Amino acid sequence: MKHLEIIEEIKKDKNLTLENIVTIFYKKRIPRNASFHLIKINFNYDDFDIIKYLDLIYVNEPTNPFNRDFMDELNSSDS
Repeated sequence: MKHLEIIEEIKKDKNLTLENIVTIFYKKRIPRNASFHLIKINFNYDDFDIIKYLDLIYVNEPTNPFNRDFMDELNSSDS
């Protein structure tokens, strides 16, 4: 529900660029992957452009931290 409110808030301002939209998602602490899908579904932007801005703005956030933890757990159980 929180995400829908953010999307509605963004859609009210017609002058926002993709960079502004990604920045709003980042400031609202929405995870990178969720931001990608929400932008892709609700706004008319190319996947490449979305990923480019996500990489620029979410620079210190891994793409999917669950995968790294999961892989580390798998690797540690092999020994």
